[in-house]
Amino acid sequence: MIRNTFLKAVALATAVLALGTGCSSESKTVAGPAGKKLTVKSPSDTSIKPGETSAISVDVSRTNFNDPVVLTFAGLPDGVTVMEADRTISKDATTAKLTLKATNEAKPVDDHVVTVTGTGGGMTQEVSFKVTVKQK
Repeated sequence: MIRNTFLKAVALATAVLALGTGCSSESKTVAGPAGKKLTVKSPSDTSIKPGETSAISVDVSRTNFNDPVVLTFAGLPDGVTVMEADRTISKDATTAKLTLKATNEAKPVDDHVVTVTGTGGGMTQEVSFKVTVKQK
């Protein structure tokens, strides 16, 4: 009885920790020919103020190929851009560390959905994350 109660408490605490962070990220995999797979993991949801920057990371994993993966971003809030011109994850890397920059004129918005597309090895996969632009 005590053991079952303890195990239930551990399971509940684990679920609360997993769901309660508020900084979720999404991971999706696409399968290609010859057993190739591309997995893209989105950045965690992030917040930024006008005139400031925010660091984000996009992770990829490859199966049966080692081509570079090119990242594109769609749907960024007005006044928010990715600072880096080169958004390619080289064939020997698994993470892109990028910087979001909000202009001084960026308008406040909550939970704006941004799509990240990873393309490599003849495959394309999309994931999303949320950007909140806060009041200055």
